[in-house]
Amino acid sequence: MASGDRRHGKEPAALEEDNFPEGLRVLAVDDDRVSLRVLEAVLRQCKYKPTGVRGGRTALKLLREKGEDHFDLVITDVHMPDMDGF
Repeated sequence: MASGDRRHGKEPAALEEDNFPEGLRVLAVDDDRVSLRVLEAVLRQCKYKPTGVRGGRTALKLLREKGEDHFDLVITDVHMPDMDGF
Protein backbone atom coordinates (compact mmCIF):
# COMPACT_ATOMS: atom_id res chain seq x y z
CA MET A 1 0.00 0.00 0.00
CA ALA A 2 1.39 3.38 -0.94
CA SER A 3 1.86 5.94 1.80
CA GLY A 4 -0.74 8.16 0.11
CA ASP A 5 -3.40 5.51 0.83
CA ARG A 6 -3.09 5.90 4.60
CA ARG A 7 -4.30 8.94 6.52
CA HIS A 8 -4.07 9.37 10.25
CA GLY A 9 -3.13 5.69 10.67
CA LYS A 10 -6.46 4.41 9.30
CA GLU A 11 -6.92 1.91 6.52
CA PRO A 12 -8.75 3.25 3.41
CA ALA A 13 -11.86 1.13 4.15
CA ALA A 14 -12.07 2.60 7.65
CA LEU A 15 -11.96 6.12 6.23
CA GLU A 16 -14.99 5.45 4.03
CA GLU A 17 -17.06 4.18 7.00
CA ASP A 18 -16.07 7.04 9.31
CA ASN A 19 -18.75 9.66 8.64
CA PHE A 20 -18.51 11.54 11.93
CA PRO A 21 -20.16 13.96 12.61
CA GLU A 22 -22.80 12.97 10.05
CA GLY A 23 -26.04 12.16 11.86
CA LEU A 24 -25.18 14.28 14.91
CA ARG A 25 -28.41 14.93 16.86
CA VAL A 26 -28.63 18.67 17.51
CA LEU A 27 -31.18 20.56 19.60
CA ALA A 28 -31.43 24.10 18.22
CA VAL A 29 -33.09 26.73 20.45
CA ASP A 30 -34.03 30.24 19.34
CA ASP A 31 -37.08 32.44 19.92
CA ASP A 32 -36.69 33.99 16.45
CA ARG A 33 -38.54 31.79 13.95
CA VAL A 34 -36.45 32.86 10.93
CA SER A 35 -33.11 32.38 12.68
CA LEU A 36 -34.21 28.96 13.89
CA ARG A 37 -35.25 27.85 10.39
CA VAL A 38 -31.96 29.08 8.89
CA LEU A 39 -29.96 27.26 11.57
CA GLU A 40 -31.93 24.05 11.00
CA ALA A 41 -31.32 24.29 7.23
CA VAL A 42 -27.57 24.77 7.73
CA LEU A 43 -27.45 21.82 10.14
CA ARG A 44 -29.28 19.62 7.62
CA GLN A 45 -26.77 20.61 4.92
CA CYS A 46 -24.07 19.34 7.26
CA LYS A 47 -26.02 16.06 7.43
CA TYR A 48 -26.91 16.59 11.08
CA LYS A 49 -30.33 15.76 12.54
CA PRO A 50 -31.67 19.03 13.98
CA THR A 51 -34.64 19.46 16.27
CA GLY A 52 -35.69 23.10 16.56
CA VAL A 53 -37.62 24.61 19.46
CA ARG A 54 -38.66 28.22 20.11
CA GLY A 55 -37.80 28.90 23.72
CA GLY A 56 -35.64 27.88 26.65
CA ARG A 57 -38.42 26.40 28.74
CA THR A 58 -39.57 24.23 25.84
CA ALA A 59 -35.99 23.07 25.29
CA LEU A 60 -35.56 22.15 28.96
CA LYS A 61 -38.83 20.24 28.96
CA LEU A 62 -37.77 18.33 25.85
CA LEU A 63 -34.37 17.52 27.33
CA ARG A 64 -35.98 16.23 30.53
CA GLU A 65 -38.55 14.12 28.65
CA LYS A 66 -36.14 12.63 26.11
CA GLY A 67 -33.19 12.20 28.45
CA GLU A 68 -29.67 13.51 28.18
CA ASP A 69 -28.63 10.83 25.67
CA HIS A 70 -31.20 11.88 23.06
CA PHE A 71 -29.15 14.86 21.78
CA ASP A 72 -25.43 15.08 21.08
CA LEU A 73 -25.28 18.89 21.02
CA VAL A 74 -27.41 21.87 22.05
CA ILE A 75 -27.08 25.19 20.22
CA THR A 76 -29.00 27.98 21.89
CA ASP A 77 -29.64 31.68 21.54
CA VAL A 78 -28.46 33.52 24.66
CA HIS A 79 -31.06 36.31 24.64
CA MET A 80 -34.61 34.91 24.72
CA PRO A 81 -37.67 36.39 26.43
CA ASP A 82 -38.67 33.40 28.57
CA MET A 83 -35.16 32.58 29.85
CA ASP A 84 -31.58 33.08 28.71
CA GLY A 85 -29.65 30.44 26.83
CA PHE A 86 -27.23 29.83 29.66
